[in-house]
Amino acid sequence: MNGFRLRELPWAVRVGLTLTVVTLAGGYFASLAYLNAHYAKKDEQPGLSMDDLVASFHGIQQPSPLKEAVFGEHGRTHAPLDAERALLEDWLQGQRIPEQYDEIADGQELAPADILDMRCVTCHQRNPDSEKLAAGDVSETPLDNWPDVKKVAFSREFLPVPSEILLVSTHTHAPSLALIALLTSALFWFSRAPRSWRGGLFAICTLGLVMDLSCMWLARIHPAFVPGIVMGGALFGLGLGAQWLGTVLELWLPRPRQP
Repeated sequence: MNGFRLRELPWAVRVGLTLTVVTLAGGYFASLAYLNAHYAKKDEQPGLSMDDLVASFHGIQQPSPLKEAVFGEHGRTHAPLDAERALLEDWLQGQRIPEQYDEIADGQELAPADILDMRCVTCHQRNPDSEKLAAGDVSETPLDNWPDVKKVAFSREFLPVPSEILLVSTHTHAPSLALIALLTSALFWFSRAPRSWRGGLFAICTLGLVMDLSCMWLARIHPAFVPGIVMGGALFGLGLGAQWLGTVLELWLPRPRQP
Protein backbone atom coordinates (compact mmCIF):
# COMPACT_ATOMS: atom_id res chain seq x y z
CA MET A 1 0.00 0.00 0.00
CA ASN A 2 1.42 3.37 -1.07
CA GLY A 3 -0.02 6.29 0.87
CA PHE A 4 -0.89 7.23 4.42
CA ARG A 5 -0.21 4.72 7.21
CA LEU A 6 -1.01 4.84 10.91
CA ARG A 7 2.69 4.57 11.69
CA GLU A 8 3.18 8.08 10.27
CA LEU A 9 0.97 9.69 12.92
CA PRO A 10 2.53 11.66 15.79
CA TRP A 11 3.56 9.72 18.87
CA ALA A 12 0.76 11.10 21.09
CA VAL A 13 -1.93 10.22 18.54
CA ARG A 14 -0.58 6.67 18.23
CA VAL A 15 -0.73 6.30 22.03
CA GLY A 16 -4.33 7.53 21.99
CA LEU A 17 -5.31 5.13 19.22
CA THR A 18 -3.59 2.25 20.99
CA LEU A 19 -5.50 2.97 24.19
CA THR A 20 -8.71 3.21 22.17
CA VAL A 21 -8.13 -0.25 20.69
CA VAL A 22 -7.26 -1.66 24.12
CA THR A 23 -10.45 -0.16 25.54
CA LEU A 24 -12.55 -1.65 22.74
CA ALA A 25 -10.93 -5.05 23.27
CA GLY A 26 -11.43 -4.87 27.03
CA GLY A 27 -15.08 -3.94 26.60
CA TYR A 28 -15.56 -6.80 24.16
CA PHE A 29 -14.08 -9.37 26.56
CA ALA A 30 -16.16 -7.93 29.40
CA SER A 31 -19.24 -8.44 27.22
CA LEU A 32 -18.25 -12.07 26.63
CA ALA A 33 -17.86 -12.58 30.38
CA TYR A 34 -21.27 -11.03 30.99
CA LEU A 35 -22.92 -13.21 28.33
CA ASN A 36 -21.36 -16.30 29.87
CA ALA A 37 -22.62 -15.38 33.34
CA HIS A 38 -26.05 -14.38 32.01
CA TYR A 39 -26.81 -17.46 29.91
CA ALA A 40 -24.87 -20.15 31.81
CA LYS A 41 -27.64 -20.58 34.41
CA LYS A 42 -30.52 -20.84 31.96
CA ASP A 43 -30.75 -24.65 31.97
CA GLU A 44 -30.05 -24.81 35.72
CA GLN A 45 -26.83 -26.73 35.09
CA PRO A 46 -23.32 -25.38 35.78
CA GLY A 47 -21.36 -23.95 32.88
CA LEU A 48 -22.41 -22.47 29.55
CA SER A 49 -23.69 -25.10 27.14
CA MET A 50 -25.65 -25.32 23.91
CA ASP A 51 -28.71 -26.16 26.02
CA ASP A 52 -28.39 -22.76 27.70
CA LEU A 53 -28.52 -21.04 24.32
CA VAL A 54 -31.35 -23.21 23.02
CA ALA A 55 -33.33 -22.48 26.19
CA SER A 56 -32.65 -18.75 25.84
CA PHE A 57 -33.46 -18.27 22.15
CA HIS A 58 -35.86 -21.12 21.33
CA GLY A 59 -37.01 -22.61 24.61
CA ILE A 60 -36.84 -26.16 25.92
CA GLN A 61 -39.65 -28.51 26.82
CA GLN A 62 -38.07 -31.72 28.06
CA PRO A 63 -40.10 -34.45 29.78
CA SER A 64 -38.70 -36.14 32.85
CA PRO A 65 -36.17 -38.79 31.72
CA LEU A 66 -37.32 -41.03 34.56
CA LYS A 67 -40.95 -40.62 33.55
CA GLU A 68 -40.15 -41.51 29.94
CA ALA A 69 -38.28 -44.61 31.10
CA VAL A 70 -41.13 -45.74 33.36
CA PHE A 71 -43.80 -45.11 30.72
CA GLY A 72 -41.82 -46.78 27.93
CA GLU A 73 -40.64 -50.25 27.03
CA HIS A 74 -37.74 -49.95 29.48
CA GLY A 75 -40.18 -49.59 32.37
CA ARG A 76 -42.35 -52.52 31.24
CA THR A 77 -39.25 -54.69 30.97
CA HIS A 78 -37.58 -53.87 34.28
CA ALA A 79 -40.68 -53.12 36.35
CA PRO A 80 -43.08 -55.77 35.05
CA LEU A 81 -45.72 -55.38 37.77
CA ASP A 82 -48.50 -53.01 36.67
CA ALA A 83 -49.14 -51.88 40.25
CA GLU A 84 -45.52 -50.78 40.71
CA ARG A 85 -45.44 -48.87 37.43
CA ALA A 86 -48.77 -47.23 38.25
CA LEU A 87 -47.40 -46.10 41.61
CA LEU A 88 -44.30 -44.59 39.94
CA GLU A 89 -46.44 -42.92 37.28
CA ASP A 90 -48.75 -41.35 39.86
CA TRP A 91 -45.72 -40.14 41.82
CA LEU A 92 -43.96 -38.61 38.81
CA GLN A 93 -47.16 -36.90 37.63
CA GLY A 94 -47.90 -35.46 41.04
CA GLN A 95 -47.03 -32.10 42.55
CA ARG A 96 -45.10 -33.43 45.58
CA ILE A 97 -42.33 -35.45 43.96
CA PRO A 98 -39.62 -34.67 46.56
CA GLU A 99 -41.91 -35.20 49.54
CA GLN A 100 -43.38 -38.47 48.25
CA TYR A 101 -40.09 -40.01 47.12
CA ASP A 102 -39.74 -42.16 50.26
CA GLU A 103 -43.32 -41.81 51.52
CA ILE A 104 -45.69 -44.78 51.57
CA ALA A 105 -49.09 -43.54 50.41
CA ASP A 106 -52.37 -44.71 51.90
CA GLY A 107 -53.29 -48.14 50.63
CA GLN A 108 -49.77 -48.84 49.36
CA GLU A 109 -47.08 -51.11 50.73
CA LEU A 110 -44.11 -49.48 49.03
CA ALA A 111 -42.75 -45.99 48.48
CA PRO A 112 -41.37 -44.93 45.08
CA ALA A 113 -37.87 -45.18 46.56
CA ASP A 114 -38.48 -48.83 47.44
CA ILE A 115 -39.51 -49.69 43.87
CA LEU A 116 -36.49 -47.89 42.43
CA ASP A 117 -34.25 -49.79 44.83
CA MET A 118 -35.74 -53.14 43.80
CA ARG A 119 -36.12 -52.60 40.06
CA CYS A 120 -33.56 -49.98 39.04
CA VAL A 121 -30.61 -49.65 41.41
CA THR A 122 -29.30 -53.07 40.38
CA CYS A 123 -27.92 -51.37 37.26
CA HIS A 124 -28.37 -47.69 38.14
CA GLN A 125 -25.96 -47.52 41.06
CA ARG A 126 -23.19 -45.12 41.89
CA ASN A 127 -20.66 -47.72 43.08
CA PRO A 128 -21.31 -50.97 41.18
CA ASP A 129 -19.49 -54.12 42.15
CA SER A 130 -16.77 -55.62 39.99
CA GLU A 131 -19.06 -58.29 38.53
CA LYS A 132 -21.47 -55.66 37.24
CA LEU A 133 -18.63 -53.65 35.77
CA ALA A 134 -17.20 -56.70 34.04
CA ALA A 135 -20.59 -57.65 32.61
CA GLY A 136 -21.32 -54.10 31.45
CA ASP A 137 -24.65 -54.06 33.33
CA VAL A 138 -24.11 -50.54 34.63
CA SER A 139 -25.89 -47.31 33.72
CA GLU A 140 -24.35 -43.85 33.75
CA THR A 141 -27.44 -42.55 35.59
CA PRO A 142 -27.32 -43.57 39.26
CA LEU A 143 -30.60 -43.80 41.17
CA ASP A 144 -29.26 -44.74 44.61
CA ASN A 145 -30.68 -41.77 46.50
CA TRP A 146 -32.79 -38.64 46.15
CA PRO A 147 -29.95 -36.28 45.08
CA ASP A 148 -29.39 -38.61 42.10
CA VAL A 149 -33.06 -39.27 41.41
CA LYS A 150 -34.06 -35.61 41.42
CA LYS A 151 -31.76 -34.95 38.44
CA VAL A 152 -34.03 -37.07 36.23
CA ALA A 153 -37.39 -36.93 38.04
CA PHE A 154 -38.58 -33.52 36.86
CA SER A 155 -39.71 -32.25 33.50
CA ARG A 156 -37.95 -29.13 32.32
CA GLU A 157 -39.58 -26.17 30.61
CA PHE A 158 -37.58 -23.06 29.82
CA LEU A 159 -39.18 -20.22 27.92
CA PRO A 160 -37.12 -18.18 25.45
CA VAL A 161 -36.24 -14.55 25.91
CA PRO A 162 -39.43 -12.51 25.33
CA SER A 163 -39.66 -10.91 21.89
CA GLU A 164 -39.81 -7.43 23.42
CA ILE A 165 -36.48 -7.93 25.22
CA LEU A 166 -34.84 -9.45 22.13
CA LEU A 167 -36.09 -6.50 20.08
CA VAL A 168 -34.54 -4.02 22.55
CA SER A 169 -31.28 -6.01 22.50
CA THR A 170 -31.21 -5.99 18.70
CA HIS A 171 -32.04 -2.28 18.61
CA THR A 172 -29.12 -1.60 20.97
CA HIS A 173 -26.49 -3.97 19.63
CA ALA A 174 -27.03 -3.81 15.87
CA PRO A 175 -25.95 -0.16 15.40
CA SER A 176 -23.34 -0.12 18.18
CA LEU A 177 -21.56 -3.30 17.04
CA ALA A 178 -21.78 -2.22 13.42
CA LEU A 179 -20.10 1.09 14.30
CA ILE A 180 -17.37 -0.72 16.25
CA ALA A 181 -16.74 -2.97 13.24
CA LEU A 182 -16.66 0.06 10.93
CA LEU A 183 -14.26 2.01 13.17
CA THR A 184 -11.99 -0.99 13.61
CA SER A 185 -11.89 -1.72 9.89
CA ALA A 186 -11.29 1.95 9.08
CA LEU A 187 -8.23 2.00 11.34
CA PHE A 188 -6.95 -1.30 9.99
CA TRP A 189 -7.37 -0.06 6.42
CA PHE A 190 -4.45 2.30 6.96
CA SER A 191 -2.04 -0.51 7.79
CA ARG A 192 0.60 -2.27 5.75
CA ALA A 193 -1.49 -5.44 5.56
CA PRO A 194 -2.37 -6.65 2.04
CA ARG A 195 -5.55 -5.19 0.59
CA SER A 196 -7.16 -8.64 0.51
CA TRP A 197 -6.63 -9.00 4.26
CA ARG A 198 -8.03 -5.58 5.02
CA GLY A 199 -11.13 -6.13 2.93
CA GLY A 200 -11.52 -9.76 3.92
CA LEU A 201 -11.47 -9.15 7.67
CA PHE A 202 -14.03 -6.38 7.31
CA ALA A 203 -16.27 -8.79 5.39
CA ILE A 204 -15.80 -11.47 8.05
CA CYS A 205 -16.83 -9.00 10.77
CA THR A 206 -19.98 -7.88 9.02
CA LEU A 207 -20.92 -11.41 7.97
CA GLY A 208 -20.53 -12.64 11.55
CA LEU A 209 -22.58 -9.77 12.93
CA VAL A 210 -25.44 -10.31 10.47
CA MET A 211 -25.37 -14.07 11.11
CA ASP A 212 -25.35 -13.60 14.88
CA LEU A 213 -28.26 -11.16 15.01
CA SER A 214 -30.32 -12.97 12.37
CA CYS A 215 -29.96 -16.37 14.00
CA MET A 216 -31.12 -14.96 17.33
CA TRP A 217 -34.50 -14.36 15.69
CA LEU A 218 -34.51 -17.42 13.44
CA ALA A 219 -33.79 -19.62 16.46
CA ARG A 220 -37.24 -18.76 17.76
CA ILE A 221 -38.60 -20.71 14.79
CA HIS A 222 -36.23 -23.69 14.99
CA PRO A 223 -33.35 -24.60 17.34
CA ALA A 224 -31.17 -25.56 14.36
CA PHE A 225 -30.33 -21.86 14.03
CA VAL A 226 -28.82 -21.67 17.54
CA PRO A 227 -25.34 -22.84 16.39
CA GLY A 228 -25.48 -19.96 13.89
CA ILE A 229 -25.47 -17.56 16.85
CA VAL A 230 -22.24 -19.13 18.08
CA MET A 231 -20.67 -19.21 14.62
CA GLY A 232 -21.66 -15.63 13.88
CA GLY A 233 -20.28 -14.40 17.19
CA ALA A 234 -17.05 -16.31 16.61
CA LEU A 235 -16.59 -14.80 13.14
CA PHE A 236 -17.29 -11.31 14.45
CA GLY A 237 -14.84 -11.73 17.32
CA LEU A 238 -12.18 -13.24 15.06
CA GLY A 239 -12.47 -10.41 12.59
CA LEU A 240 -12.31 -7.74 15.28
CA GLY A 241 -9.43 -9.37 17.15
CA ALA A 242 -7.28 -9.79 14.05
CA GLN A 243 -7.84 -6.16 13.05
CA TRP A 244 -7.12 -4.84 16.53
CA LEU A 245 -3.87 -6.75 16.62
CA GLY A 246 -2.94 -5.60 13.12
CA THR A 247 -3.74 -1.99 14.02
CA VAL A 248 -1.57 -2.00 17.14
CA LEU A 249 1.30 -3.60 15.24
CA GLU A 250 1.01 -1.00 12.51
CA LEU A 251 1.10 1.80 15.07
CA TRP A 252 4.36 0.65 16.66
CA LEU A 253 6.36 -1.47 14.24
CA PRO A 254 9.22 0.31 12.51
CA ARG A 255 8.40 1.99 9.23
CA PRO A 256 9.04 -0.33 6.28
CA ARG A 257 12.08 0.55 4.25
CA GLN A 258 11.43 2.50 1.12
CA PRO A 259 12.69 0.85 -2.07
